[in-house]
Amino acid sequence: MLFKRPMGYVLIFIFAVVSFQKIYGERPANRNLPFAREVFRSSKHNGMDCSVFFTRASSTYEALDGRETVTHPWGGYNFKDAIASYQKYRSDLGLSFTNPIQALQGSDIYNDKDIPFDVLSNQRVFGLNFSYYKMFEGALSKATSGISMPKGARGFLSDVELYIGAEVPVMHASSNAHYALNLTSYSLDSVVRNMSVRDRAYVDEARRYFQQDDLGLSSNTWSATGFGDFHAYIGLGKKFNHKCRFRSMDFSAVIGVTIPTCEKFNIDRPLSFSFGSEGVTTHLDLLAELELKQGWRTGCSLGITSGYTSTEERRVPVSSEPHMLSPLKFSPRVKTGFTIATMPYFTYENIRPGFHATVRYTHVWHGEDGWYDERENPMVRSVFNRSEAGQAEAMAKLENWTSWSAAFLNLSLVYDPGQLSGKWLSYPLLWVSYDYPFNSDSVVRNRRLAVGVTLRF
Repeated sequence: MLFKRPMGYVLIFIFAVVSFQKIYGERPANRNLPFAREVFRSSKHNGMDCSVFFTRASSTYEALDGRETVTHPWGGYNFKDAIASYQKYRSDLGLSFTNPIQALQGSDIYNDKDIPFDVLSNQRVFGLNFSYYKMFEGALSKATSGISMPKGARGFLSDVELYIGAEVPVMHASSNAHYALNLTSYSLDSVVRNMSVRDRAYVDEARRYFQQDDLGLSSNTWSATGFGDFHAYIGLGKKFNHKCRFRSMDFSAVIGVTIPTCEKFNIDRPLSFSFGSEGVTTHLDLLAELELKQGWRTGCSLGITSGYTSTEERRVPVSSEPHMLSPLKFSPRVKTGFTIATMPYFTYENIRPGFHATVRYTHVWHGEDGWYDERENPMVRSVFNRSEAGQAEAMAKLENWTSWSAAFLNLSLVYDPGQLSGKWLSYPLLWVSYDYPFNSDSVVRNRRLAVGVTLRF
């Protein structure tokens, strides 16, 4: 008899079917907005959701041992690298070059010396997220009604649910940065380490002129308003009651597509970033949830988002400088890596009548991106087609920068007023969610607060 062994079907369908859970929220599209989805119970209702969210990140350079800032992975850079790359850029074009510090200070004492700058910055994002989903009860059973199959299989499909959904956020983002000399390292040349206050002013002014006049970068502030990516998905659902000593077992699988309708980064604004991805992505979200006893649920979600190929115009490193501070601009082929998100969680329902709480750990990992300089006979060579000493290390540095990971601890509180009174027409859920970041690598560490209402009908 089919379905005699429930545990066998748990293993078979744990990665193939969907529970009555709605997996929703911003996709983990980039290192500036690395958040994974929220997990809320949607029951068997149709519904729509409106939420407002606010994120904020600020630099904590000392806490990171001088490796990076919270808001920008390239938060510390060596001015010498940027100058050397610009010199190679000018040389490839057959143009003369003068060190910008020497041009202002009048001496070559700081030529070819390591001069590190910290980039201390702040970032804020305010947004609205709109989503809609529709349940089709018994749709799979109806669609397969004309297909011959065993009785057990027919019974299994009888309560498998189908649902579809779509969502799009609207956001306003702003950021600013402050550049500060960091001359505390004992590995620096003594001439640099003992730089006078007057020379520090010259060096900082040279850095400012270099970025604005030579590289054509704009001011150290940025803001933009626009849509995020449009996301649509389809899912199936199955629930087992009183199996394997659990009150219930829910399983999920959602397939979706994300279309880039977002505000894009500006290569002349180093603080700018995209509100989503730069290409079409597909994703698969899998979820298994166990009801341990009444009101106690634990589960884990696994989300895999595909990479994409982009040919957007970018600043491409000439050598070992941060690519955002490169003088070379063209459209390389960038093949992004996969993004994987895991979310184990625990839900305690009815702490008070109608109040539910969920504690969730989220880990998002993004693999290395591949950058390809496919220009024929370029006048200015990039790091990818130079054969000079140190270029292999420079390429490895860029590839390592393109991978990132983010970890968050989330607390979500949900209030269901319909449990206290049956007079609510839309069966609303009122909720608040807070993300706290930690153990992240080369990614913006945003704290996020979201408040929303889900209307079910």
